[in-house]
Amino acid sequence: MNPADERPEAALAVRLAALVAGLGVGGWAALATGTPAPLLTLSILGALAAVSVAGTAPRRPCGATIVLMGGIGLAALLPLIALAGAPAWLGLAQFVFGAFAATLDATARSGADVIRRQGHRPIRGGLHAPRAVGVLAGAVLVTLLRSVGFEPVLATLILSAAMTIAAVVAWPYMPAASRPA
Repeated sequence: MNPADERPEAALAVRLAALVAGLGVGGWAALATGTPAPLLTLSILGALAAVSVAGTAPRRPCGATIVLMGGIGLAALLPLIALAGAPAWLGLAQFVFGAFAATLDATARSGADVIRRQGHRPIRGGLHAPRAVGVLAGAVLVTLLRSVGFEPVLATLILSAAMTIAAVVAWPYMPAASRPA
């Protein structure tokens, strides 16, 4: 057992990872109005493609790195989705965005499983709240900023900054993968 995983910071890091995933999805949802359904489906396909890889995170000592890269990747893609003009670029951005969101979400759940296996109280079921709060906050922030005149790119950059800060804060405290016995 990693002594760092016994601290409450590990549980906070897992919740922050779920919050970042929610913020990204909420910000994306505020941008997705009027987007054709086939392009929206690409984000789901990206998520499905990434989940099989992200689901192995508990067996790897890289959960913290995945949270950092996933959070920053998700934050970087939001403004790109706002900028994407051609359907091909928008589709590619949506696919990669879905992959980052699913990877971040799966890694948060894997971190919660590590904490539970190490004898701490289960927190996986509690990840729905920070993710839902993130979805709502991301959608409200981007919608509010756009309603007062911010361009979509600037609105998403502001949200992306908050997402990046949360991912960087969570990064050093993510629980390490447990080794199989």
